[in-house]
Order: sequence, then C-alpha cells, then structure tokens
Amino acid sequence: MNDAFGISMGAFCALVPAFTFGLLFLRSGIYERRAARNFDTYAPILLSGPEHSIHRLAGKVGGDFNAVNKCVSFMVQRNFFINAYIDGQQGRLVFFHEEEEQKAKEALAQATVQVSPKPEPVVVTCQGCGAHGRIIPGEESVCEYCGSYLSK
Repeated sequence: MNDAFGISMGAFCALVPAFTFGLLFLRSGIYERRAARNFDTYAPILLSGPEHSIHRLAGKVGGDFNAVNKCVSFMVQRNFFINAYIDGQQGRLVFFHEEEEQKAKEALAQATVQVSPKPEPVVVTCQGCGAHGRIIPGEESVCEYCGSYLSK
C-alpha cells in the first residue's frame, strides 16, 4: 500500500530510524568538533596552573562553570586529556600521575614524622666516684670507673 508520496509503510518505517540515527551522528560530530576547538583554548589554561581548576578556567574564558565542566568532562571521556579525571568536590582536573606523586609525598611526610633524630649524648657526673661519663638522655649506663649506674 502506497501513500501520497509513493512510499510504502515498510520503507517509511525503515527510513525513520535511519534518519534519526543520521541526525544523532551529525549532532555528535558537531559536538566533537566544538570540543576540539575548545580544547585548543582550554588546555593551555588548565595546564598552566598547578591546581588545574575548572572554576579558574570558566572565569578565564568567560563561561558558565556548569557548561565548561560539561565540556571538560566530554574531553576527558574522549581522551583529550589522557590519564585524567574530574574531581567534582574540588572542581579540578586531576591527572593520575599527580595523584601518585601526592600519595608518595604524604607517605614520605609520615615516614619523616615517625623517624625522630637520636638524642645527642650528654656529660653526667657519677654519684659514686665523681667521674664524668657520657650517656644518652633517657638511657642508663654504668660508670666505667666504679660501676655505679649513670642516668639523666
């Protein structure tokens, strides 16, 4: 059965999804090209500061934070920024190597805090014979002359 344009219902039903998918691919391609153009603007700004702030980027390009964040999210999904993700709480782009570097710095800081320098020896006078001896504060030692305990 043909309609006024001479197209059967089966052919019409086949053309509608094809036309719809064509429009979706066209829209996706337009968005991809726009993201590529924005990348040329966004990348130098994002990578210039150590914090990679999306708030700062939105301010510099004069855009709405949500729109810029959405565009940067798209760029991350499409691997414009390799090995990166968006930290939604801080509103910044994070690269995996930076995260590993930060963890290493924190581990080093904790290790430094846990290792305290050994105290310097001090000179004490033996209560038994009056001789002078050197001991580390908090430790006990024995006088080399009379055998009395030395402490500080």
